[in-house]
Amino acid sequence: MLTAAIVWALMLGLYAAKWIYAREEALQELEHPIQCCFVGLIGVATMLISIAALPYSRLAAQIAFAVGASFTLAFAVWRTGILWRGGRDPGPRRPSFIFPQ
Repeated sequence: MLTAAIVWALMLGLYAAKWIYAREEALQELEHPIQCCFVGLIGVATMLISIAALPYSRLAAQIAFAVGASFTLAFAVWRTGILWRGGRDPGPRRPSFIFPQ
């Protein structure tokens, strides 16, 4: 669990650095129809880390879970709102080996 927490913290720090030093690339990733979904995993990973923190600090685990759940919910609402607005071309996002042209 310690290794997982270290990797989580490192990845979160590197992603925060991406927003500071390569903001345009981070924005492009967030607006991409497929790559943006990996951003949504930040909240899920934070909720998983809360499980690792629980034996050591219930308060820290509750805070981590609340932050992770809030992030996941906010991201889901934001992303679903974009999808509901429509205007997307579904063609390029369908795998051609499953849905032949």
